[in-house]
Amino acid sequence: MHYKNFIKELACACRIKHTVTRVVPSIHCNKSCTVQHERSRIVRLKKSLLGLASAFLTVSMISPAAFAASRHASASTQTLVALGDSIPFGYNLVPGNTAPAPQAYPYLIGKAEGMQVSDLAVPGSTSTDLLTLLTNASVQQAIKNASVVTIDTGNNDLLQLAEKDGLLTSATPKLTAAEGAQFEAAILQFGKNLPAILTTIHKLNPNARIVLYNLYNPFSPQLQTLYGLANTLLSQENAIILGDALQFNVPVANAFGAFAGNEATYIRPNDVHPTVLGQQVLASLGEQALAPASKDYQGKGAFIFELLAIMGIQPDRAGTSPFVDVPTHSFLWGYVNKAISMGLMAPDTATHFGVNDPVTEAQAAVIAAKLVNATLPKLQTPQVSAMEWALENHLFSALSPSRTMNLGDEIGFALHLKLLGIQPAATAIQIPASWQISQPAAQAFLQATLASEKPNYEQSTGTMAMKFNWDLTAAGQKDAQLKQVQSLFASPIKMGLKMNLQTVMGQIKALIEIDPISMPAFASAGGASTLTTPIHEFINGNKLYINSGKGYQPIPGSTNLQSVMNNFSLGGSSLAQLSLQSYTNVQAAQTASGYTYTMEIDQTKMTSFIDNMMSQFGGMGLPNTTNAAQMKTMMQAIFKTMQAKVQFSVVGQGPNARFSSVNEIMSIVIPANLIASQPGANASANAKVIKELKDISLNMNLSSDYAYKAIPVPTPAGLTQTL
Repeated sequence: MHYKNFIKELACACRIKHTVTRVVPSIHCNKSCTVQHERSRIVRLKKSLLGLASAFLTVSMISPAAFAASRHASASTQTLVALGDSIPFGYNLVPGNTAPAPQAYPYLIGKAEGMQVSDLAVPGSTSTDLLTLLTNASVQQAIKNASVVTIDTGNNDLLQLAEKDGLLTSATPKLTAAEGAQFEAAILQFGKNLPAILTTIHKLNPNARIVLYNLYNPFSPQLQTLYGLANTLLSQENAIILGDALQFNVPVANAFGAFAGNEATYIRPNDVHPTVLGQQVLASLGEQALAPASKDYQGKGAFIFELLAIMGIQPDRAGTSPFVDVPTHSFLWGYVNKAISMGLMAPDTATHFGVNDPVTEAQAAVIAAKLVNATLPKLQTPQVSAMEWALENHLFSALSPSRTMNLGDEIGFALHLKLLGIQPAATAIQIPASWQISQPAAQAFLQATLASEKPNYEQSTGTMAMKFNWDLTAAGQKDAQLKQVQSLFASPIKMGLKMNLQTVMGQIKALIEIDPISMPAFASAGGASTLTTPIHEFINGNKLYINSGKGYQPIPGSTNLQSVMNNFSLGGSSLAQLSLQSYTNVQAAQTASGYTYTMEIDQTKMTSFIDNMMSQFGGMGLPNTTNAAQMKTMMQAIFKTMQAKVQFSVVGQGPNARFSSVNEIMSIVIPANLIASQPGANASANAKVIKELKDISLNMNLSSDYAYKAIPVPTPAGLTQTL
């Protein structure tokens, strides 16, 4: 949030250059850089760790059968109803496909669990068809009598469109704008159908256990373009499945994760349907989803100890514990203190950590994602995003959001995470120790910061007022033209800034509008008091477009915007951490809705911030006559003169904390020698600047209000939809 405001100030400064270009060489704002997020894979683990992992994974694979065996006696009268399409039907496993195949996974689950099976799957059906099927009286009666209902739908919502558009037979399948709109509408309809399906089933039978399958990619990875396109579309439906599973508290059988990399074994050749082995895998996932949660759960104190220990993270035993349930002398204090400082967990209250609170699988996914600074898909909520990431990386074979984790679950989860080879980042965003504020206030600010780094939706409206002071030399006082410029800029310059941001499957989409500049002094000089044409910017994934009144024009070279945005991501943004470290004299006051923070910027700590920022943004987008080194030198000199005070308002508590407003008052001084040193002017012009101008000081006030409503970002007319 902090460096985002700095970028907004630069964006507004870009607007000013149209008015002062004859006096001061303009500085082009750059929003692009190349940031490579490389995650190393573990080549070799210690034999003891690998052995422990193998033993645990073996046990985890057979545990559903053990659970099933213990339930056979009581399950003899239970019934499983399977709903969906050709996958639970077992299509192409028996000749003719006249009836569901006995090798289909619903029958395999029924056999393992000792249940009768009613396979009501219909080949070729979509989620709309399934919703219609639920109005059938006999189907409703079957659901009323069911103990378990499995749902596997959504495949044909996409496949039928792909077949119709010829994507399945094209050598280089690519969506046109019209086809993309069709798929977008189909996914939107699926998002309406699935909760309606779950609601209907729940009303018919509130006691039935539901298992919701996500969707696997039915194509071979060797068909790279088709495989990648399918992954993009399926991920959107799987995100809907996961979000609804969380809302309705039903487990998700992770078919997508299980089939990824195993397509040649689990999918029939030249087909999209599972092999017999693939059906067995789907059955195993369903059994694991049905396995009861252990009552012998581990508290979150033990969970964080096991997770950090297995991941090789050292405890932080500094300070005195404020928690009555985790005293300072407890071995858990170091791990709890470390977890809180890394933003992995929040205490229940200022004096009670909640050491014995259970940890659910959904909570574990969020903690793991934060721990390794995962680049998460942009879904409905951070929790859903983390759960989708955990499923994609096989941390769970079946995920039940509210299911509590026992010791075996936690060790297995941590080992899976360790075996991914993703190292915990040493640069995770943390509140600096120099901030002398209460722990609840620090936690609220940290949570708001993390939320602002990866918002699914964000809207901001702001105003900026700037006032320039031209300090002239004696020679400059005699220059009538320069005196007129000094007079024109003596009055405040005001402008507005609006931004609407959305993230779709990890891609940034944003509209930025810089309102016309108000310059009253120009009116008194016989000119216009405002520049009437607003500036519009549109960010779409890796592309940046600017409209200055003549239509949107792409900015050449802006091909790494997504890398920039990814670097500003949850727990991984070095810019965010450096900006936190640059604040001093931090004070926090509790309000009825959250906290208000006031702080100043220590300009002596801005060097690292600018070095890091320039390494991220590089020289891309700078004028041909300017290089990154020159820009860096100028910025370092200017920021040494900066004086700034900032006020943040945070609303909400714990993981719901969000920034609601930011107000900044800042002043900087631009020495004449820096202006003269900029390329583009001849020697005589530079000499005149130094002779007549001492410096230009700028006082600036920026106020921004933030909202996080689910407002989609439209693509401007005339631009091709690329998301």
